[in-house]
Amino acid sequence: MALAGDNLRAAEEGVRLAQQRLEAGAATQLEVRDAALKLTQTKLTLVNARIDALVARAELHRAAGGAP
Repeated sequence: MALAGDNLRAAEEGVRLAQQRLEAGAATQLEVRDAALKLTQTKLTLVNARIDALVARAELHRAAGGAP
């Protein structure tokens, strides 16, 4: 999960930098949108990692004899 958080921060920084480059005339709108897409994909990956962790915890609890 920590790695996913690091990736999220990096993707957010990528969007910020792309927007700055666009404002400076050194990037295109496509580059900004691509960075935004990468941020969205990173957020989705983080959500999936959280879901996987919850499912694994529930399966472990059930395997240890806990109630479903």
